[in-house]
Amino acid sequence: MEKCYLDSNLLVYFKNEDSPFHLKTCQVIEQLVIASFTLCISPLVLDEFLFQVYYLLKQRRQKKIYNLLLKALQDVLALPGLVLVNIPEQPESQLHAVELMKNYQLRPRDAYHLVTMQKHKIRHFATFDTDFRKVFKAKVLQAVV
Repeated sequence: MEKCYLDSNLLVYFKNEDSPFHLKTCQVIEQLVIASFTLCISPLVLDEFLFQVYYLLKQRRQKKIYNLLLKALQDVLALPGLVLVNIPEQPESQLHAVELMKNYQLRPRDAYHLVTMQKHKIRHFATFDTDFRKVFKAKVLQAVV
């Protein structure tokens, strides 16, 4: 079964109906589910998602922010075929992150996403992040969006 790592920006657009990317994101997720992909996220993705949604809710001066944040997280965790994958713990994986930063001009967080995908043999990545262009060009990962 194929696996696809979902980036936090995709999840934020999934929950933000005001985003110009909302509809496209829903279509991407639906296509992945129909194609029986295992949808993968890491705690790092969840951290980024919660931070961004919290910030959006505060900007909009929403009441009951934590209730809305909890609902958004529950909706993400209820996606069909979703699994949580952990960031590798081995010291060599941490060193490999720096190598990936250098080779693909990635920021540290993006390098950790890539290390995680490599450890779990995830070849597909759903993201709107353009920082991964060199990774896609080198065919290390296949872009879904």
